Amino acid sequence: MKKQVILFSILCWITTVGLQAQQSEAYEPMPPYQRFDLENGLKVIVIENPALQEVYLQLFVDLPLMGERQLTGMAELTGRLLMAGAKNRNAAQIAETLDTTDATLSSGRDGLFGSCPPDNIGTMLHMMADIVINPSFPVPAFDSIRQTMISDVLSSRSDPTAIAHKVAAVLRNGSEHPYGELITPQTLNNLTAARCSTFYYNTFKPEMSYLVVAGDVNTDQIRVLAGQYFEPWTRGSGLLEYFPTPEPPAQTKISVIHKIGMAQAVLHLSSPILLNPGSANLPRIQMLNQILGGETTGRLYQKLHDEKNFAFRVLSEVEADPQIGNWQLQATVRSNKVDSFCMVALEEIKRLRTEKIPQAELISARRQLLAAFEQDLDRPQSMIRYYLDLARYKLPTDYDVIYRKQLNEVTADELQEIADSWLKFNRLHILAVGNKNELAPELKPLAIDSTIYFFDSFGKPEEELAIALPQDIDPAGVIDHYLIAIGGKEKLEAVRDLRVVMTTHIQGMSMQIDMTQKAPAKMNMRVQIGGNVVNQTIFDGEKAQIKVMGKPQPVDSATLAGIKEQSLLFPELHYLQMGYSLQLIGVEMLDEKKAYVLDITRPGGKKFTSYFDADTGLKLRTIALQPGPAGEIAVVDDILNYKEMEGIKFPALKKSSGMMPLPLEMELLSLEINKGVDDSFFKVE
Repeated sequence: MKKQVILFSILCWITTVGLQAQQSEAYEPMPPYQRFDLENGLKVIVIENPALQEVYLQLFVDLPLMGERQLTGMAELTGRLLMAGAKNRNAAQIAETLDTTDATLSSGRDGLFGSCPPDNIGTMLHMMADIVINPSFPVPAFDSIRQTMISDVLSSRSDPTAIAHKVAAVLRNGSEHPYGELITPQTLNNLTAARCSTFYYNTFKPEMSYLVVAGDVNTDQIRVLAGQYFEPWTRGSGLLEYFPTPEPPAQTKISVIHKIGMAQAVLHLSSPILLNPGSANLPRIQMLNQILGGETTGRLYQKLHDEKNFAFRVLSEVEADPQIGNWQLQATVRSNKVDSFCMVALEEIKRLRTEKIPQAELISARRQLLAAFEQDLDRPQSMIRYYLDLARYKLPTDYDVIYRKQLNEVTADELQEIADSWLKFNRLHILAVGNKNELAPELKPLAIDSTIYFFDSFGKPEEELAIALPQDIDPAGVIDHYLIAIGGKEKLEAVRDLRVVMTTHIQGMSMQIDMTQKAPAKMNMRVQIGGNVVNQTIFDGEKAQIKVMGKPQPVDSATLAGIKEQSLLFPELHYLQMGYSLQLIGVEMLDEKKAYVLDITRPGGKKFTSYFDADTGLKLRTIALQPGPAGEIAVVDDILNYKEMEGIKFPALKKSSGMMPLPLEMELLSLEINKGVDDSFFKVE
C-alpha cells in the first residue's frame, strides 16, 4: 500500500509475529499524555517520561486521502527533500547541528522523526520548525533523491516478494484508489522540484499535523518552545477527494505475474476488509489471523511447511485502517504445489467458520499477541506512534489496558461467529509470481470459468503489453543478431587471448575479478579482495585447478563442465556444435526495452534464460538457478552498459542479484586483447 499510514501500527504489526515469549504477569500501563493546540491548529502531544534517556520527537503530517496519479511518489519525494535544507540552514548545516547535539533526524511523506538529549530539545525543535516552515527544495538534492528512488523501484522488480506485495495492493484497491497507486520510474520522472514545492505548500499544513514529544521533558516547557517556533507556520485549506470504498471481488480472482528463473513461486492471497482502528472486533480478528497465519506457529505454517513441505515461508497479517483495512497472506511455495497450497489455505479459512478453536490454541495465540504488544511498546518509535494513534482516532487514553482486557476476554464462540463475516474464502485475490507457463496450468482448475489474469510487475494487465513474436525470428537468428551486434563472427574469432578486469566493492572492501582467456578454451581467473587473492581458477583446456585462500579444492565433473564453458572467449559462437538446445519462448519488456527471451539448455540438462534486446541484438540479462544455503536460488546477471574496443563490444557495467543480500555492481577496469599470453600461464599443477 503506497500510503504507509500509521493506522494503529502497533496493533497491526503484532499480528505478523509468532513470538514464543510468555506475557508478563504484571503489566505497567502506559503513562498518560498531555495535549494542547496552537492557534494555527498544530496539535501538540507531550509524554512526560523521565525514564527515557533520549527525547523522541515526531512531527506527523496527517495528509488527506488523495490521488497522485501520474505524479505518484510526489508526497514521498517531497518529504525526503525536507532534509535537503531550509531558509536559514542548508543540508550540511543541518547535519552539523545533529552531530554537535548528538541528535538524529529523518524525513519522509509523513514529516519528521528524530531524537536528542533532553538538554538539546530547544535546538531540535527550532531546527525542525525551520525545516517545515521554510523548506528550500534545492534542485541538485531533488535530482539525487529522485534518482535514488528510481533505482530502488527498478531494484524491487527483481524481488518477487516485493512485486507480489505491491501488485496485490493494486488488485485489492484498484489502480484509481490512492492505496492502489504504485510509484514507477515514469511517475518519478514526471516530477520536478517546483512541483514538489507547490505540492508541499498546498498540503503540508499545521492544522492537519501533530507534534509528539516524549521523554524527560515537562509540558510547560514544550508549550513555550512549540509556540515560539511553530506558531509562524500558517494555516491553509487542503483539497479533499472522495474515493469509493474498495470491495472484495464478486468471486475469487486468480492472477499471475510472469517472472522467469525463480526456484520457487511467491503466492499472495488478500482481501479488503472493513476494520477501523480501535474497533471492538480488532482483537478478535487479530487472534483469528494469528491462529491462521502466525509465523512458525499458525495453522498454515504448521500444515504447509512442517507437515507437507509445500512452502518455505508462510505469513499472514491484518491491517486496520479508517478508509479500508486489509488481510494478506504471503508464502514462498514450490512451483508444482501452488494449487495444493491454495486448496489447503482456503480449507483452513473455511475451517475457522465451521470448527470451534481449541482452548489451548486460543491461549497460545493470546499470549503471543500480548507479548508482542508489550515488546513493541518498548520501541521508542512505536511508542510515539501509539500516542499519535490515540489522538488521531480519538481513542481512550488507557487504550493499552482496554486492548489487553479485550484480548483476554475473547472466547472461541466469538471467534467462530466473527470468522463467518470477516474474510470471505470465495471472494479473495490470489496472486502468483513465477513462470506463467508453469503456474497457469496449476491454478487454472481453481479459477472461475478457468480464467487466469496476467499482470506485469507494476500491476498493468498483460493484454495491454502483449507483443507478437515475429514469424521470421528463430533462436539461432537471435544468437546471430547478438554476435553481429558485439562485433561479428570474423572479429570475434580473431581474438586469440583476452584479459578482462572487473572491479566492485563488497562490505566496504574493493574486489577485483581478473580473468585471462586464451583460445580455444583456457582460463586463469583470480579474485582479489583488499589486494589479497581469495580464489583462483585455472583451466588448461582439459584439467582444472581451484584454490580458495591458497588451498586446493576438489573439482567434480559438473564443476569442470562449468569451468570449461566459462573459459570460452565467446560461448555463443559454440552453442550449436557443443550440443546446446535453444528455445525462443517469447518477447518481454525489460526496463522499457523489447527483449527476446531464450531458454538455453546445456548438454547435461541444466537450463538458463537469456534476454536479448530486440532492436540492438545486445544481451541484456541472464537468469540461472544456482545452489544456495536453503536450496536453489535464481541469480540474475544484468548487463547495464557496453564498451567497444577494437570493434568488439564488451560488458562495461554488470549487476548481479540473488546470490548476495544486496545487488553487486561490477565495473570494467581494463581490457587487453591479443597480447600473446603464453600457455604456461594456464599450467595446472
